[in-house]
Amino acid sequence: MTSEFINCDILYNLKNYARDLKWFTVLVVKNCKGILTIRIKAPSLHTLHYHGKICEFRFESRLPYLSDVVFEITSPRAFQLLPRRKDVMIDLSRVTRLAVNHTILEALCARSEESGYMEFEFDLWKLKELHLLVGGESHVNPLDIALFLKKCPRVERLFIDLRKYAFAESLFWENYGRKNFAEFAQHFHCSDLSK
Repeated sequence: MTSEFINCDILYNLKNYARDLKWFTVLVVKNCKGILTIRIKAPSLHTLHYHGKICEFRFESRLPYLSDVVFEITSPRAFQLLPRRKDVMIDLSRVTRLAVNHTILEALCARSEESGYMEFEFDLWKLKELHLLVGGESHVNPLDIALFLKKCPRVERLFIDLRKYAFAESLFWENYGRKNFAEFAQHFHCSDLSK
């Protein structure tokens, strides 16, 4: 069973409580301009696709079957405003396929002028496939992607869609990122494919 909410202008608080519906597997929310919160209590959910502005996500039950997630936040740098954003990523720790845009990656990259980069506070242990869309308004740089991938030790397939002006030079990249990226190669170990 699939629930799709597309171009809904009067949807503000979506509560999807399908605790007893064993066949409810797909939830799609796309371009709903007024949405403020999405609450999900649906243990049978396999697929979650969200395209739109930032809103609050609450997973109110375990999602043991959730494997395919798409988060495309349309507002640049808005994911930093998401309440409980680290909890959301922890809730997604069991997904095997994840598609995100640069807005989410930017918000998860903890940076400071004093200490440079800090570790992500989550691991995506089961992630096998990652799709990343990097747009022209992005502040994401190659080190951000490398740090994110470090938290995804089982990734087998990686797709990076680079739009025009992606990876534009920034002051942070010049001061910290370029040097750290050059030193980062030691964290990625290539396995011997002949074994």
